[in-house]
Amino acid sequence: MPEKQRKEIKNLSPVLCINAHPDDESFGFGGTISKFAGMKRPLYIVSLTSGEAGQSAIPLTNDLSTTRKVEFGLAVSELGIPSEKTFIGSLPDGKLADDPKEVEEVILKMYKRFQPGLILTMHPQSTSHPDHVIVAQTILQFKESGVLQNTQIMLQYLPDKFTPATDDITIQIPIGDFIEQKKAAIRRHQTQGKDVKRIIPALLPYEYFLLIG
Repeated sequence: MPEKQRKEIKNLSPVLCINAHPDDESFGFGGTISKFAGMKRPLYIVSLTSGEAGQSAIPLTNDLSTTRKVEFGLAVSELGIPSEKTFIGSLPDGKLADDPKEVEEVILKMYKRFQPGLILTMHPQSTSHPDHVIVAQTILQFKESGVLQNTQIMLQYLPDKFTPATDDITIQIPIGDFIEQKKAAIRRHQTQGKDVKRIIPALLPYEYFLLIG
């Protein structure tokens, strides 16, 4: 990767992580979030839904939405992000693609609120979840239309699910120094116990991104 672009990414401020669910931040690019937090970069995390449509792996004393919001707060704290730098929306979990205009409105609102120089989200071709796909596609549409003209985008992908083109600019972020923080954050999502047990043993020492500048 050209040194100039490395420098640009390092200096961009702030960072906005936009996800569909309150666990995507930890399961996905939790190591990168923790790394940026250690660099004292302004970083904000947005979940468009409260994850209310899922099932819980533990007995609940509150409704699932409330419980997942609490888990989210504990998880981002493990990553070094205070709760005041997070936002959980109320769009319908599992049904984001049913109303793309609402998704656009919330993402645009968050963009105007935080004015990020860099946005992190999942790569739409590295996930099969329709909520993840619509979030990524909306961000890319904003980029193509010029709304995010001065904002770079990093799309996280898994190497076994997406192969970049030869002319794509890719970034491999080593997270070895932050892997324990990522594991701790993942474990905070106790309602998602099955995914926790599946993901932690499979964690990689790098997080992979496609850069769109």
